[in-house]
Amino acid sequence: MKARRLALYSIVLTLLISAIGPFARADEIASPYRVDVDIVNQIVTVYENRDGGAIVMQGLCSSGAEDATPLGTFKMPDKERDGEREEWFHFRAFGGYARYASRIHYDVMFHSLLYNRPSEAAINEQSVRDYGYPVSHGCIRMRTEDARFIAENCPVGTVVKIHKDNERDEELRDLLYQSSYHASSGQSYSQFLGVPDVPGLLGRGCTGSEVRDLQMKLQGLGVYDEAITEEYTLATVRAVREAQGLLGMAQTGLATLEFQDALTDPAAPSAMNVTLSHGSSGAAVRALQRYLQTLKLYGGNIDGVYDVDVTEAVTTFQDAYGFEADGIATPMVQKAVYYESEHVKAMFVDEADYTMTPTERERFLGTVDCEVGIKLRQAPSAESEALTSLKDGTAVIGVERGDKWSKVMKGGETGYVMNRYMDFTSKTALTLEYSVDGGKTVYAIGITDLNESPAERFTAYIEGGGSLDEHEDLSQRATAETGLDIQSAPSTSSEVMGTFPQGEQAMVLLRSSEWTFIEYEGMQGYVPTDAVSFQLVPAETEDAPESAARVFEDDTTETALTSPHEGHAVPVYASADESSAVLGSLKQEVEVSVIETVDGWSLIELQGHRGYVKEIDLRFTAQV
Repeated sequence: MKARRLALYSIVLTLLISAIGPFARADEIASPYRVDVDIVNQIVTVYENRDGGAIVMQGLCSSGAEDATPLGTFKMPDKERDGEREEWFHFRAFGGYARYASRIHYDVMFHSLLYNRPSEAAINEQSVRDYGYPVSHGCIRMRTEDARFIAENCPVGTVVKIHKDNERDEELRDLLYQSSYHASSGQSYSQFLGVPDVPGLLGRGCTGSEVRDLQMKLQGLGVYDEAITEEYTLATVRAVREAQGLLGMAQTGLATLEFQDALTDPAAPSAMNVTLSHGSSGAAVRALQRYLQTLKLYGGNIDGVYDVDVTEAVTTFQDAYGFEADGIATPMVQKAVYYESEHVKAMFVDEADYTMTPTERERFLGTVDCEVGIKLRQAPSAESEALTSLKDGTAVIGVERGDKWSKVMKGGETGYVMNRYMDFTSKTALTLEYSVDGGKTVYAIGITDLNESPAERFTAYIEGGGSLDEHEDLSQRATAETGLDIQSAPSTSSEVMGTFPQGEQAMVLLRSSEWTFIEYEGMQGYVPTDAVSFQLVPAETEDAPESAARVFEDDTTETALTSPHEGHAVPVYASADESSAVLGSLKQEVEVSVIETVDGWSLIELQGHRGYVKEIDLRFTAQV
């Protein structure tokens, strides 16, 4: 009897196992896809969930800092909160928003980059700068379209594998930084990688003199800075895709004959990614010549040849701007030349002609050399009223040098400091002054009373994510090439708020590759970027100054570099309170303007955005 019961239990157990097995397998294949998260390369890949499953989506991501993202294999669970897998999700613990958040495991989710509020215009700029690096609290940040794909196509039960056992692949990371791959684009994954599948195309894997000639053309355009070889590498694919974008072509990474011909067209545009020097030639040099011509530094032919005249023009600009005056146009120098040429062009947009006068002035700069700091006095006396305090290392601009006291300027204050607590240096500074018919200076490039070091400030501005199309005293305008609908959202299916007539101008509030957010006659909405042209014009202010000098930050404030005393980043809060909402975080060595410092908290500003950080997380620096 006992043996019969054991046999019965065995049969029941076998039936249960056979019943459970198919259900378990069905659960595993319930999702049409599986997701792979490569922590080493910060890449998310979605595969079809079948034998030899093809890649249907791949994109760069930002996972958790300091191993905050758990490793292992997980199944995506049911939703726990409203907002999951929908357009907007609010983070209760940290503040802020993200789009299309899908839960992976406990509090770890896939979601878009961060937003300060539920609006496409309110993207958190720090999360954009951090894209591709592990900085989150554990979640996987992605491009919005990538997060949306997972939210809409990877249901509950989808298997997610998170691991860190791959080799670093910088070429693939660079390719995915340009754009993500989606099979819905109609492009195969091989084509996305630049592997030709049509006879006659040049692509990844091709070799020979044709590839070498292509690389030389790409170098002349300013998009390829690798060694000239006869191998069509992933770096060549990346350069071809960037060049295709500049030429308005589909960014396939495959070099057609039409594309190769377009590279040598005299009207070809230029990127600024390759160092140019005497002997260089091509589209990038032509572009540099045009910018120098606008600045009245170059009067030669726009022929694409980096000759003695171009070298001299670059050297003069470098001298005025504070770069090493060697006549070599690095990418940063080219960007500065372009940036200033656009500024000058906008300042004189309505003028028939303007002149540039190079002016040399003797200036002295000072740095506070006193551990306990000093006072800026109203008069040259220790009994005089203190205007403000100057910390050790603070930089000031000399106004008048004296025997014991010197008159200096710091921010909006002019006063006196004792020479014994200062280190002074003297230099001859070149300034390029722009005016109409020899009248008053309208714009100046160089060391002015409000701008000590343009090169250092510009470099920090660009490395901090600053745009070459944004200027503090200029505004960007969009002109409608044809009559357009103003959409309430960046989609042709959204509500139409009004019309933007052909030839009319509107203020640009936000610009992306596909949509531009404008303000026209009191209406704010979106129009297609490729349907408008853009211009820079002087900003409309009630009290416009007679003379304008380039200033990247508010010069009435102190500047500082972020220096986290704990962790790898400095948190930025909504108010001077650790319990307030966290607006974002700043990496080490980011330059910020300090509006005020009270009770251990500093109100800072970066590219028009303000927030509070702990004073201990800042290092106040001299700007000389």
